[in-house]
Amino acid sequence: MAELRQTSFAAGELSPTLWGRTDLPQYDHGLRRCYNFVIDHHGAAVFRPGFRYVATCAPGTNAKLFALNVSEDESYLLVFTANTVRIHPNGGSSFTEIRTPYTNDDVPKLRFQQLGRGVLVFCPGRQIHEIRGSGS
Repeated sequence: MAELRQTSFAAGELSPTLWGRTDLPQYDHGLRRCYNFVIDHHGAAVFRPGFRYVATCAPGTNAKLFALNVSEDESYLLVFTANTVRIHPNGGSSFTEIRTPYTNDDVPKLRFQQLGRGVLVFCPGRQIHEIRGSGS
């Protein structure tokens, strides 16, 4: 019996239109579905990071999360709600809370861009706001 060995998943998940395209190089390095894995930059499939309970938001409150990864040893979970952002260092239950200008209606519209040790927060109709992992 023939042995099938796939040594790289660098093509990631393939579109259904490519599932039968054995003539393409991407076919040899792709997956039909990739559940609970992330493909790293070397093409290896590694388990995705998980989640754990940190805090509860008030009912009817919009919330948006952003994971700020500074290094392997330093990360922050930013939880945006109306007028505040909670900064949880390394996914812990302790946090620093700072005020923001965003209303409950603004929260779903927030977009983020990591910039070194901080994050730029974009919201339509408002100025760009920078938040640092340390809470400044």
